[in-house]
Amino acid sequence: MYSPPTPSNSPDNEGAPVDITRLLLTLRRRWWLIAFVTIALGAAAWYQARRQPRVYHASAVVQLVDARNTLAGDLVKDNTNRMPAMYLTLSEVGIIRSRAVAAVVVDSEPLGLRVNSVGFSNTFLFNVSLDDNAVGLRIPLTFEPLGVRLAHGEFVPYGRVASLGGLHFAVARRPRETTDGAITLTSRDRAIDRLLFALDVEPRKQTSLIDITYTAADAATARRVVNRVAKVYQALDTRMAQQQLHRRRVFIEDQLARTDAQLSEADRALSMFRNQQQAFSSQDKFRSQQTALAGLDVRREELDGDRKMAKSLLRRFETGDDAARKSALSMLASAPEISDRSTVPDLYRKLIDYQRSRAELISGPTGKASTHPDVQRLDTLLASTQADLISAVRAHVALLDARVEALDEVRTRNASALEQLPATEAIETRLQQNSEALRTQGAALRSEYQQARIAEAAELGQVEIVDLASRAAASQANRIRFIAFALFLGFLVGCGIVLLLEAVDRTVKRRDDVETSLHIPVLGTIPRIESNGAHKGRISALAGFTNGKPTDLSRRRKVALTSVIQARSPGAEAFRQLGTSLFYSRAGQSARRILVTSPAEGDGKTSIASNLAITLTHQGHRVLLVDCDVFGKMHSIFQLPASPGVSEVVLEGIHPADVIHLTGVPGLSVMTSGKPPQNGHDVVGSDRMRAMLRDVTYEFDLVILDCSPVLALADSTILSVNADAVLLVVRAGHTAATAAVEAVRQLSTVGARVAGVVLNDPEDRARQYGSYYPSYGYAAR
Repeated sequence: MYSPPTPSNSPDNEGAPVDITRLLLTLRRRWWLIAFVTIALGAAAWYQARRQPRVYHASAVVQLVDARNTLAGDLVKDNTNRMPAMYLTLSEVGIIRSRAVAAVVVDSEPLGLRVNSVGFSNTFLFNVSLDDNAVGLRIPLTFEPLGVRLAHGEFVPYGRVASLGGLHFAVARRPRETTDGAITLTSRDRAIDRLLFALDVEPRKQTSLIDITYTAADAATARRVVNRVAKVYQALDTRMAQQQLHRRRVFIEDQLARTDAQLSEADRALSMFRNQQQAFSSQDKFRSQQTALAGLDVRREELDGDRKMAKSLLRRFETGDDAARKSALSMLASAPEISDRSTVPDLYRKLIDYQRSRAELISGPTGKASTHPDVQRLDTLLASTQADLISAVRAHVALLDARVEALDEVRTRNASALEQLPATEAIETRLQQNSEALRTQGAALRSEYQQARIAEAAELGQVEIVDLASRAAASQANRIRFIAFALFLGFLVGCGIVLLLEAVDRTVKRRDDVETSLHIPVLGTIPRIESNGAHKGRISALAGFTNGKPTDLSRRRKVALTSVIQARSPGAEAFRQLGTSLFYSRAGQSARRILVTSPAEGDGKTSIASNLAITLTHQGHRVLLVDCDVFGKMHSIFQLPASPGVSEVVLEGIHPADVIHLTGVPGLSVMTSGKPPQNGHDVVGSDRMRAMLRDVTYEFDLVILDCSPVLALADSTILSVNADAVLLVVRAGHTAATAAVEAVRQLSTVGARVAGVVLNDPEDRARQYGSYYPSYGYAAR
């Protein structure tokens, strides 16, 4: 059994991408509402703009340049990391719109910012200044022929400065347009906020130019303020640049002083180290110690040779014969090392002299004997001198041994010191590298310091004023933008209202809506039927219409009988398509009793039933159209008496043949509803009603039952049990989806065979919503 879906407030395709075509169609359907809201808001904006006072705007142009490099040339190297031009320009725009710049402008130009006139123009005021303790106040003024009178009664002649509450001002002359006025003094913060609100800063694309525009109520104020903003911005940029360079110079100067101090300490440490090492450098000391060690080795070798020679001669003297001893003594005496550094030569000469003297004493004819006292004395001297000579040679050999040992000790110490020199050299290298690094750093800092001094002296900032405002023009752009924004806002609001109305509209409008909500096929879509004046003669012959001014009843009858009066119209062709679809549908293939109903009143079920009956007669069927709606209007359509009818057949037992009326359509008969009973259920739910339907089914090929709406009365639900097929009529843009679902649910509860749905579209809503709409123009031609 069919089970209709439960209606939901959220669409089935929630979360799906937005259908742009459907959205545009939705907006097009209510274009008049969008146009109305747009025009209304535009008109309101135009009226409001006309009431606003005229404003003036003045513009100044500044450019970002590098004036320092232009002035100093190559004397200054720009080592700063410049940001891209685009970001630099945006940063400068932020500086111009900063509160620091605005505060300076407000303090230097109080007129028009903190001080404003009420009732007369600011051009009448001059010499305006403020004390630091000035607070917000309002000073009423009365303009007299010779001067202005303040609120407390003080009279001040024109052109003379008046002071009150920290405000000093002078009135140039008497205004012509008024005799009373006032001067207002606002707070500094509020004036800054107003200035920033009226200030517009815009960089020009692909250039380094910046346009500064200020809007004010009078031309003079606009011109003065925008020029002041440009000058203050330039001065602030110059001051900031100089302060930055000054901080850089001071920083470099401080670093240079520290580097010089560290360099002096490093040089002092290196000098002390070299003094401790007794050399100019470790490398010089290494070379000197290597030379000394080599000299020690040579000297030791010489001493060792002398020692060996002395020992050898001494052994020969002690162990040899007289000739060997004499030769050894001769060699000892003639050795340079011995002769230079001992008494051996002297003793050797004494020994030779003693020997010569003895030889002279004992030689010759007068020679003396060995026992002679002089000879004995010389022998004694020879023996003692020889002994002294041997002792001297031995002492000399001992000295040589001591000197060799001393040289060995010195060489050992020098070798040990030479082994320690690499570590010393590393220390010296570190000290020397530290000194050289500090010296290089100091030289670089001195260069940077000189650059910083030149840059500080040459710094003029990067802002150059290209053009100051010489005049102020009345601004219409804001008014036009305001109206354009209002129109755009109106368009958005109109679209929002349309979409809101569309969102709250839960009626079915397209075939897709019906099939998605009910899961029942749509058998046909009935287009709009034009109730024009064609075929009046046929209408009159059929239904007895009078040729007069159309009424609601006449228009309704024309629509209900369109299959007769406009047989080749798109509407008539739609009903023929509906009949074909009905009998080819699964539920309508063997149907003889067809019930036509709708969820609610006004869906057009009666027109659908009458046109369907007429269409079926054109196909050769004998059709009975039964008006089962107790409030039906079938008799009005066919100009038949309302009673007797169905009620009389069921309640009074009249034979059905007596209440069946023939019509002007061949093959079509009509049974009207009859007199409305007090209880409709006594008619449609009775056994006589079922018997009557059974009897008329035998007499006619098809019986079409036009029943009351399902949700209004229970008649359709009761009669649907006796019908072979149920045709549900829904009206596009009129029938709520929930109502259609509820109607199908009630019919399916009693087991009715719902053959399909007819989408009635008398207002062309389905076409407006972009649904597929069949065209029957070809058939009509």
